Amino acid sequence: MSSLTTLKADHVLIRVSNFDETCKWYQDILGASKKLSWENDGLNFAYYDINGFSIEIVGDGIAKPFEKPKEVYDLLKYEGFRLLCFAVDDVTAAYKELKSKEVIFLNEPFYMDKINKSLVHFFDNNGNVLELMSEGKSTGLNKKN
Repeated sequence: MSSLTTLKADHVLIRVSNFDETCKWYQDILGASKKLSWENDGLNFAYYDINGFSIEIVGDGIAKPFEKPKEVYDLLKYEGFRLLCFAVDDVTAAYKELKSKEVIFLNEPFYMDKINKSLVHFFDNNGNVLELMSEGKSTGLNKKN
């Protein structure tokens, strides 16, 4: 039996220069709850839980910023991880809720028939791209190939 049979995603790390502001954004906007925090070598660390998935925020000090994409396909020009996707029951409803919290979106919600999913992309307070996804076609969405 393989030792990898229990392999599953545990967390993602986000490096920021504005630790307190970022922790507050994930709590206030996405409803994340703090699990643990500590300091090490002049950096602050915190784990936040969002429905069983953790985001590790590492901050303060000097971190080099990246250029914020202008459209989703800008993310595909470079190798490596490009976004963090959250599954929701209804992309349209989640989009409206986040819009009411003044979250900045990269695009409008759309339905991609090739994968039978509704999608929308938005920025966190540091310009990191996050995605919302729901199975099937959410209410009122146009098809995109």
